[in-house]
Amino acid sequence: MEKTFYMLGKEKSDIEVRISYRIIQLFSEGLYSSPNKAIEELVSNSFDAGANNVHIVLASDLSADDASITVIDDGAGMDEKGLQGTG
Repeated sequence: MEKTFYMLGKEKSDIEVRISYRIIQLFSEGLYSSPNKAIEELVSNSFDAGANNVHIVLASDLSADDASITVIDDGAGMDEKGLQGTG
């Protein structure tokens, strides 16, 4: 069985990050012309970090309170300390 990108890698720890849709709106209004441009920037950042593979996973119902948009890549990113704000 071929492993999918969901199955690759090793879990090190949980780091909870919650960003409200309003924050995304404010962020995108300030820097980008639309929320789509903000997502485009995340994908661009993936390739800038040397990614060969970038996947965007959308919730089936983006209007749900727990909806998410996930960008997964195999580029060089922040380590655990950087994500926790301690590095």
